[in-house]
Amino acid sequence: MKKRLLVLSLAGVVLFGCNNEIVDSQSATSTGGGTSSVGTTSQNASSSSNSVVSEGNSTSSSSSVSSSSSVSSSSSESSSSQSSSEEAKQQATTVYLLGEQVAAKVDMKPSSTNYKYYYPAKGFGETLPDYFNENVTFKNLSANQGSVNSYTFPTDAKTSEGYNDYVANLKQGDYVLISFGINDRKIDTSKNLNGVALGTEEGQFQYNLTKYVNEAKSKGATPILLTPYVSYDSSKKYEANSKYLYNKAETKAHEGNYPQAIRDLAEELDVMCIDNTTWTADLFRSAPSDEDVQKWYCWKNSEADGKLMTNTFNAYGAQKIGYHIADVLKNSQNALGKYIKDDIEDPTEAEYLIANTENYVKSNS
Repeated sequence: MKKRLLVLSLAGVVLFGCNNEIVDSQSATSTGGGTSSVGTTSQNASSSSNSVVSEGNSTSSSSSVSSSSSVSSSSSESSSSQSSSEEAKQQATTVYLLGEQVAAKVDMKPSSTNYKYYYPAKGFGETLPDYFNENVTFKNLSANQGSVNSYTFPTDAKTSEGYNDYVANLKQGDYVLISFGINDRKIDTSKNLNGVALGTEEGQFQYNLTKYVNEAKSKGATPILLTPYVSYDSSKKYEANSKYLYNKAETKAHEGNYPQAIRDLAEELDVMCIDNTTWTADLFRSAPSDEDVQKWYCWKNSEADGKLMTNTFNAYGAQKIGYHIADVLKNSQNALGKYIKDDIEDPTEAEYLIANTENYVKSNS
C-alpha cells in the first residue's frame, strides 16, 4: 500500500491514519498553564370534531369539517415533528470511549475516598465532551480496573450503557476511541490478565484489541486507537525499557511493549493511532521541574511526598489530556476532527488545578 509522509505542526504524537499515512505531529500542550489558541403530547383530535347540534341551533357542517381539518392537520404536523426529532436523534453521530480507569468517571460521592483527596482523581473521559461541538453525542463507557481482555462496562444506566446496548446501538458514522494497555501488563487470573502484549491467540492483548476494532468497522463506525500514558517517574528518564513507559513491568513474567503493540496493530489494521505514550514521556522529560509533572497527578495529601498516585490524573491532568486528544484530532485528516470546537484552548493551572480544601482529610494509606 502506498505510503506518504505528512508533517503537521503539532509534539511527540505519531498518528497512523487511513491509507497507512504516518504523521509526526507536535502538540501545543505544555506541562505548565500556558494557553494555546489552536484552534450539545398533544392528542390527535377526532376528525368528527364533536359537532354540537341543539334544537333550533345546529352548528354548520362545513364549519365543523373545517375546524376538524385544522386540528387534524396541526396534530399530524406535531406527530411528524416528533417523529423527525426522534429519527434525527437516532441518526446523530456518537463518539464512544472504551477504556480503563484513567479514562473512566471517578466517584466523588462523600462516602468515597477520592472525595477527601487534596487533588482528587479524574478520568480524562470526563473532560473530552468539553471539546466536541453540539453535532455529536459523547458516551464514556470506560470501566475502572477494566482491561482489553476482561472488558465490561459499568452497569449503572445513569453513567453508561451496558456492553450489549453499545453493540446494538453502534452505527455507521459513529466513532470509537479505544484506550487500553495499563492494566493489561499485569498478571491477574481473576481479571483474565496474562501480560502478553503480542500475539494472535485468544486472551492475548493484540488479539482482543483487534476484536474491538473489527467490531466497530463491521458496523460502519470508525475506530481510533490510543496508546497509554506514562506513569510518573521522579527521575524523569522514561527510558525505552522503563516500567514507566509501560514497556516493561515489575517482573519478567509480565513485561511487554504494549504501546508498540498498539502502534503496530494500528498500522496493520489501517486505523488512526494517537501515541499518548511518546507525547507524555517527551513532555514530562522536558518539564521545567519535577513539581510541574506532579501537578498532573492525583494527590491524596496536601504534599505529594509518598502520596502521589502515579497512574491516576487529577482534574488538571485529565483536562490537559482531553485537550491534547482534541487538538490532535482537529489537526489530523481523520473525519472526527470536524466535530472539535473551533475555539479550544490549552487548560491552565489557574482554572483546573484547584485544591479540595473544603473536603480534604489527610490520608495515611
